[in-house]
Amino acid sequence: MYPISQVTFGPRDDSVAVRHRVNGWQVSIVLTLMLLAGGAAEAATKLQAPVKMLMKGHKNVAVLKAVEKAENSRVTFETQQRFYGQAEGRLVVRLDPATHNDLREGQTYVVGFSNVRRNFRFRELREVDPEGYRVVTILGGGPALLEDSPAVRLLFKAAMATEAAADSPSAEDLFQAALTAVGSEDARTSSFGVLELSLRSEWLGLFEPKDIKRVRGYLASDALAPESRDRLFELADKLPAHLKDTWLAEEARRTLSTIDPQLDLTTFVPRLAKTVLGILEEQGSKADSALVAPFLESNNPGVVEAALGALDHADPTLARQRAKVLIERSGLHAESQRVLKEYLG
Repeated sequence: MYPISQVTFGPRDDSVAVRHRVNGWQVSIVLTLMLLAGGAAEAATKLQAPVKMLMKGHKNVAVLKAVEKAENSRVTFETQQRFYGQAEGRLVVRLDPATHNDLREGQTYVVGFSNVRRNFRFRELREVDPEGYRVVTILGGGPALLEDSPAVRLLFKAAMATEAAADSPSAEDLFQAALTAVGSEDARTSSFGVLELSLRSEWLGLFEPKDIKRVRGYLASDALAPESRDRLFELADKLPAHLKDTWLAEEARRTLSTIDPQLDLTTFVPRLAKTVLGILEEQGSKADSALVAPFLESNNPGVVEAALGALDHADPTLARQRAKVLIERSGLHAESQRVLKEYLG
């Protein structure tokens, strides 16, 4: 019924051909068995550290030199070094328009790319993309077109090495490499570094005061994207009390002061607002009342709830007074009013 060329779902096996033809009724049987055996209803996606996510399955990772930009957001690359998968000497890769515009001919990049895609009709299956290679998107981040730097290379080289290799980098080396990537002027590489740092829980114990100084510097930078800033705040909040001391609350205040309570709900800023308000609920003081109170009028109920928590911590009397006034305001978002009413009991 729907004969198509497919790629098997699961780990890559280069020793056998991955293409085969299936009919629609065969696909139905396969999907039924997968549903029964795997509980597909619980297929919630979990973020993985980018290096691990890129170096598995039908993906490829290599250092590529941009030779020529073409129309339709395509770029001809020459392979300089391969980290994972396959990469012929010269290849054409599709990018999204914004990334294509940023790319510079003659420059080298660490690139994650693939010529395999999900089948549009049966999402659990993979197929060879007839349009060829495309840059992979890092889940929770951006396109995997990264700055070719020693720090980025080290993270991918380490994933290639066996644990027994004498020259394998230490956990401290990898931790420092990710921390360095966070500070990249390239937004995609910075986002990659933040994700790698925040999703490797085994590195939490490696933080020292000198590393905290670097993290604080990143949070103080206006160049950090809201989603990366949020993840970095969440990471810092997990650190032992003696390492976050008073500086984390100070950075939370600084960030909150740059956010308008009437949020653009299509951005990551509402989540960032909730995160920094949560930090102030734990570490704030009465002096934060004036900064926090306007967020009780936010157009995002989750932010209103977080602001109530922070204001109740700072000044519970003021929190109740403001809530009583606001629930009578006709222009307030209905869900925000509900949150305020529940707070008042």
